[in-house]
Amino acid sequence: MPYTRNNRLISAVFENARLFSFLSFFILCFASSFGQAVSIANTTNGSENGVGVVTDGILTVTQTLPTAVNTVVTYSVAGTATSGVDFTALSGTVTIIAPATSATITIPVLEDVLNELNETVIINLTGVSGSIATLDPTPANTTATNTIIDDDDV
Repeated sequence: MPYTRNNRLISAVFENARLFSFLSFFILCFASSFGQAVSIANTTNGSENGVGVVTDGILTVTQTLPTAVNTVVTYSVAGTATSGVDFTALSGTVTIIAPATSATITIPVLEDVLNELNETVIINLTGVSGSIATLDPTPANTTATNTIIDDDDV
């Protein structure tokens, strides 16, 4: 009889371990993602700095909590700077690799010799896929402006 009782005890322990593993997976994948908000902020303005030396613009996209799957964020580009003239064209998507909570959008600045004012690149987040995260409900948190500082005399 003790042998059968031990088998039942061992079986119950393994069953509880499987349940715990499932619940841990559920919490990591789903429960922690509820209420997720994705936002954007300008991190580093771009600058022409002189021939052959530029500073790329950087914006940071952040989600409030880590998720178990990648978060793909789409965005549109606007502003006074011209794609292909003032900066290299952007892809329109950025991926926050799980379990990270942020990713960067780099604006590759192109040097020119035009005498012009500083120009802007405005990134507006337009959608989220891949995780349960959603765009931040505050419009100001889904748009960021990066300024490309001109190095030529105006």
